[in-house]
Amino acid sequence: FRVVASSAGGTILGDDMSFVTTPESPVYMSSVIEDATPTWLEMEYNMILANIIPATSAFTVFVNGGGNPVSNVAISGTKVQLTLTSPVIYGDAITVSYTQPVSNPIQTPSGTKAATITNQPVVNNTIGLPLIITTAISYISVLSANSGGEIIDNGGGTITGKGVCWSTNPNLTASSGSPFPS
Repeated sequence: FRVVASSAGGTILGDDMSFVTTPESPVYMSSVIEDATPTWLEMEYNMILANIIPATSAFTVFVNGGGNPVSNVAISGTKVQLTLTSPVIYGDAITVSYTQPVSNPIQTPSGTKAATITNQPVVNNTIGLPLIITTAISYISVLSANSGGEIIDNGGGTITGKGVCWSTNPNLTASSGSPFPS
């Protein structure tokens, strides 16, 4: 382009100028592990990525401070999908790091590379069993007894029923005992 300046005294034409814009780099946004896929860590970027697969060694995943090696890497759209060697469980604290490798880095279709990230927290959406504390059975008689309990952690899921199940059968299960309120 050319800069032009005009005034009552005339017009001045400046030199021809050009500029180059640098393509935008993909930016890491977040990571998550869902309950249905506890060995699959999904990293989200802000733009479409090229289907150029980095080596598994470019990624480091820590679960509760210990390593959980990556066994496979896939890229689809804006997501980098890591397959972990071991599944995570409810309550695990997870971080992910990516070190930009010399060959096959995460990049856009135009070749702009994603930056290295270090120890980014991963949202853990896995669900575990609820944690309950039961109260001791007391006031036991031929016809009754007192007991109860408290749910202190829902395991990351929704509690769909709760109560006390009882039976005179020593091999009690929830389905073989008396119905409990929900």
